[in-house]
Amino acid sequence: MPDTLTPATSEAESGSGPAARSTLATIRDITIGVGLIGLGLLGLVLPVLPGWLLVGAGVIVLAGRVPQLRRAIGSFLSSTIGRRAVTRLSNAERGRQALVRLLRYPPIRRALDTPVRWGVVRRLLKSARRDPEHVTEERK
Repeated sequence: MPDTLTPATSEAESGSGPAARSTLATIRDITIGVGLIGLGLLGLVLPVLPGWLLVGAGVIVLAGRVPQLRRAIGSFLSSTIGRRAVTRLSNAERGRQALVRLLRYPPIRRALDTPVRWGVVRRLLKSARRDPEHVTEERK
């Protein structure tokens, strides 16, 4: 017979359920993102740290949790400059491989909206189709 004097608690109230894990993951991502941006800003002043790289990594980590930042990254990649940068990077074999590896990471997938992500994948596929190394012997 259950004890009627103790109230029943759900997983979210006890701090062990999916909601608590999601909150902890959000706090972790925001802390890591702000820390990387802080180190990147410090790296812009000090010649020892790679500043732009750390700022970019921090923005990508934060974009997975901050919708305004996600929209800003999406609008940049949808702009002419962003499209040119992705196209230029995907024209080389090593650039294509790097973009494919980057798109596998969950923080980067969360940072990009679905239409922007598919735009990058479409550019990768177009450039791979034009690449003469990928043409079969029959077509030559």
